[in-house]
Amino acid sequence: MKEDKCPWVVLVSRPKETDEWVVNTLVNEHRCVQSRTIKACNYKFIATNIVKQIESNPTIPVNALQEDLILKFEMNMSRMKVHRAKALAQKHVFGDFQKQYAILRDYGVKLMEINPGTNIKIDCHTEPNINFNIRTFRRIYICLRALKEGFKANLKDFIGLDGTFMKGPYPGQILTVVGVESNNGIYPFTYALIKNEDKQKERGIIPAIAKLYPQAEHRFCLRHIYDNMKRQWKDKELKYVGVCNCYYCKAFSESIRRAKKFNAESHDWLIQIPPAHWARSHFSRRAYTNILLNNLYEVVNGKIQGGRDKPIIYCLEYIIEYLMKRICNVQREIDRSHGPLTPSTTTLLDQMKR
Repeated sequence: MKEDKCPWVVLVSRPKETDEWVVNTLVNEHRCVQSRTIKACNYKFIATNIVKQIESNPTIPVNALQEDLILKFEMNMSRMKVHRAKALAQKHVFGDFQKQYAILRDYGVKLMEINPGTNIKIDCHTEPNINFNIRTFRRIYICLRALKEGFKANLKDFIGLDGTFMKGPYPGQILTVVGVESNNGIYPFTYALIKNEDKQKERGIIPAIAKLYPQAEHRFCLRHIYDNMKRQWKDKELKYVGVCNCYYCKAFSESIRRAKKFNAESHDWLIQIPPAHWARSHFSRRAYTNILLNNLYEVVNGKIQGGRDKPIIYCLEYIIEYLMKRICNVQREIDRSHGPLTPSTTTLLDQMKR
């Protein structure tokens, strides 16, 4: 039997010399109403039909999937059913969130075998009850050998610390450490994934760095300082004070006085932050850069955004893939360059000669 617009068909015959029936032709594909009604009601069946679509476009909205499926099967289906099907298809494509935590240590061991000299540390919390053989993930730290050696070889002694939040069912943060290369570009060289935001650790960054690197200078991102000021004082002209951009202490003093006349309360709040952390006039002469913002490091957060809502191993591999691509792009620029200096340094030197 073959219904209109349905390719399903079976052709059988029975030879005269036997009582058995033989299938000659079989097209086992249904598009008839009965088949669609039975199969499309099952979200697992829907998931098998959207796996390739999820692979090519992981961020496709549920509404768009729902419209495509309605056109394909010519029948209505609920948004919740499509949502469940998408979640199942994503699990098939990217892996299971919970199971990937269970094999995280094996992943770390394999990564160190493939990249000798790579540093990986995994911290877990063990249940106090010895009858339960359960460990809870806390954090993982990864520093690839190639990036570590590159940083030690020819980079400025300037690093930035930043983080971005995970978006999956398990909350957490991706922390990145980014340097500045000789061409004044970003150089991400180590990263970590922690279970959630730890305010106590956040407050302990400055004393920890001061203990490990007593000669290091700590700077705050000017944009974050300004955002904190805006929450209390809505004056848009606050950002035009220009105190931070002064290169000399005399100019700084004049600018800070103008800021006090403009808004005394914001002035009193600002001077509580040591100027050595945010004003160029108070930077030591050992400083390798006059960067005041963390825009360079926000670039990394934007590049790894595609892995923030994925299982942990997929997320870590997503970051590694970005780092490998960046290394190749930088090497391509190096191969195209001529002369002993980097392109940005050459341009700056040419401007100074004019």
